[in-house]
Amino acid sequence: MAAVLELREHILNFYRARKRLLDIIIKFILAFFTFLIININIGYMSRLDNVFLIIVLSVICAFLPMNVTLLVAAVLVVVHLYALSIVAALMAAVIFIIALLLYFGFSPKHGWKVLYTPVLYTIKLPYIMPLSAGVTASPISLIPICIGIVIYYYLSGIKASAPLYRQASEDSFEMLLTTVKLIFANPRLFAEIAVVIVTMVIVMAIGKLSFNHSKSAAIAAGAVLNLVANLLICVYFNDTSGVPAVIIGEAVCTVVAYIVQFMLITMDYSRAEYVQFEDDEYYYYVKAIPKSSVSIERKLVKHYNKPEKEERE
Repeated sequence: MAAVLELREHILNFYRARKRLLDIIIKFILAFFTFLIININIGYMSRLDNVFLIIVLSVICAFLPMNVTLLVAAVLVVVHLYALSIVAALMAAVIFIIALLLYFGFSPKHGWKVLYTPVLYTIKLPYIMPLSAGVTASPISLIPICIGIVIYYYLSGIKASAPLYRQASEDSFEMLLTTVKLIFANPRLFAEIAVVIVTMVIVMAIGKLSFNHSKSAAIAAGAVLNLVANLLICVYFNDTSGVPAVIIGEAVCTVVAYIVQFMLITMDYSRAEYVQFEDDEYYYYVKAIPKSSVSIERKLVKHYNKPEKEERE
């Protein structure tokens, strides 16, 4: 365990020493794969389906706040949908405007969750958000995550209905109803949102308890609950072909959640301390648990075969 903790300290120290550069690289990678996934899944406008353009946009977003990446991704989605259908593009624009209003009103620091929830759903790893955010974030994270789920299901519905939009001679009221039904007439969307909300509430509730390893137990409980609920969803909607993906995805997401928890929240329960004190009105019982840390060995190399003057230099 000491070796693992030492590796963790090496990684954290490496990141702290090069934070600015690594933040730029990470934002570039995330932006690049986000824009690439958008082009692959809904690349209806051929002019935007260009790797060089994606690289340029990713470089620009790498030097700007994450919110800019969110806005650029929203614009790309709307423009792609405009090449397919004006109605689909307008509906997407309305969804993004509502999402941005909710985002800036309630959780302006969690914009990346709006952006990467659809991305994680696309690569079949959607459960990373409720499990990892449940132990590291606040309940307000539910808002951007649920918005991201709505965006994913809307874009998936548009992709599945693309032939209908292409065959339509013009954007009519019927197409508007079809577009609205992609959101509000999809029971699986609301089932997914309910599962995410319940999973995060369970993970947060268990993680805040005072027993040892509560956060690890919270991830395990959330993973089991999430797995059972999503298997029931697959059975209810006759999607038995999606069962293997659910099981494999849940396993991978659980491992990722434990890695996130280990990197951000690691406590040494063997050195827990209990403190009791009182004032005029109350008795106070405090349980203090130190964070797990190890001192990294620093090696000093001394050269004996060099002249004293050279060694001083």
